[in-house]
Amino acid sequence: MKIRTKPPRCHLNKMWSWPDDMVILRDAFSAFLLGVVCLGSTPALGQASLASQPLSEEVIGGNGKFATDAPSTPQKSFTIVRQRNLDPTSRPCLLVSPNVERQTLNKNIFNHILILDNHCGKAIRIRACYFKTTSCSEMSVGGYKRQQHVLGIFPYADFQYSYREYVN
Repeated sequence: MKIRTKPPRCHLNKMWSWPDDMVILRDAFSAFLLGVVCLGSTPALGQASLASQPLSEEVIGGNGKFATDAPSTPQKSFTIVRQRNLDPTSRPCLLVSPNVERQTLNKNIFNHILILDNHCGKAIRIRACYFKTTSCSEMSVGGYKRQQHVLGIFPYADFQYSYREYVN
């Protein structure tokens, strides 16, 4: 007497799935490919970070009730600071002075402006901030140029700023 056996059922999951050794190989290849893409890539030239570049000592200035005769540099002990860009007579190449403009539509709002005056031949970049804050912006001025940049907009005219030069 012959015993009939049922034909094996085909499970769709088994039929369309990868064998176990192929799954391991696929996962290993995916991890390798992801590692190559992440570790081997470099940022675009326009997105290069300036944070790794050295900065000069901090210079502090202001206008109105924060006005000073000349921008001051706080003295810090036991630190090595980089010098600002200097001209051949050992004076700073960049002079930064504050200015305030009232807005035309609302006279109670003021534009805080920094005027950058570079009297040396090379371009200079700075990181300017409101004093003792992290509200900063990066500005640059070409050689032998004078430019103005808006630092911020506030409802009061007096402000104090600090800046550091990027040293090459």
